[in-house]
Amino acid sequence: MDIIPLLLISIGLSLDIFAASTAISISMKEMTRSYAIRLAGCFSAFHMLMLLLGFVLGLGLLELIQNIDHWIAFLLLTIIGGRMIITSIRNGHPEVRNADLSTSGLLILSLATSIDALALGVSFAALHEAIVWPVIVIGIVVFAFGILGTQVGAKVGKRTGRYAEAIGGFVLILLGFKILLEHMLT
Repeated sequence: MDIIPLLLISIGLSLDIFAASTAISISMKEMTRSYAIRLAGCFSAFHMLMLLLGFVLGLGLLELIQNIDHWIAFLLLTIIGGRMIITSIRNGHPEVRNADLSTSGLLILSLATSIDALALGVSFAALHEAIVWPVIVIGIVVFAFGILGTQVGAKVGKRTGRYAEAIGGFVLILLGFKILLEHMLT
């Protein structure tokens, strides 16, 4: 695959990562460099693994996944976003604000935002495209957008104070609705 189409595909996949990492970063009291790398690294690793998994499973699984992938992503993002909003309401003081995700929360969020990569991997298999180069490029672009999102979110979070965690949760829920609507309208 040529580099320009591959970069455009990578950016398209990375927009959800940018939104999710921005939402998480908004809701944190302080975004550390190590947490930003952990967040972006987890997103990147899941995208790379799901792309490979989709490629290996090939076309046979596409029909099964197409019918439910958007619902899974929607439910996971809504649950995580809802928990963030509830926590914000319960802990409405700015000094309490810190949505540092647990490892399981981070893994669930990474899974929810990487389901499209699974379908893309199946598409690469159906088109008889090589997979190594796309996995590398998509992994790098997803990581970069994850880091960029944490930086943007950290700046926004400082300005939004006590409402930051609720805003982050709301963004994740909107992301879930976006994924759901994209798949239902196509």
